[in-house]
Amino acid sequence: MPLTAFLRRATEPPHAHQEQEDEEVCSFDADEGPYWFLHPLFERLRDETGEYIDLYGTAAFRGGALDDLARTFAAARSLVAAQPDRWDVVTGLELRPHPGEVRATVEKGRMNLLLDALEEGVRRAKAEDASLIFWGD
Repeated sequence: MPLTAFLRRATEPPHAHQEQEDEEVCSFDADEGPYWFLHPLFERLRDETGEYIDLYGTAAFRGGALDDLARTFAAARSLVAAQPDRWDVVTGLELRPHPGEVRATVEKGRMNLLLDALEEGVRRAKAEDASLIFWGD
């Protein structure tokens, strides 16, 4: 199931994904590494703002909250810069038949492209007085 980021220009708060009004910024799958690489930063963002970028929920950023989101992506950019071209992240735990970590590979180039899209989404949301919405299904 993908997590999708999109711009919403409507002023009402988001309650559901409404494609006709929205412009997709990017999406990534729950079982892939990029989300789980970003997850600790999303938890910190939740602690600071109350908005949690979750695989199964909705988070909305508008106005000053976009600055918090921009700082999160800047921190992610710094973490990516320190990584090799490919690295593994834990995406879950397997209980049967053999307990252990489930891992996925993150590619630096793909991660940078994802961050490019997210940072551009923040920039456009600020410029267009829009919201950047994350919708997990």
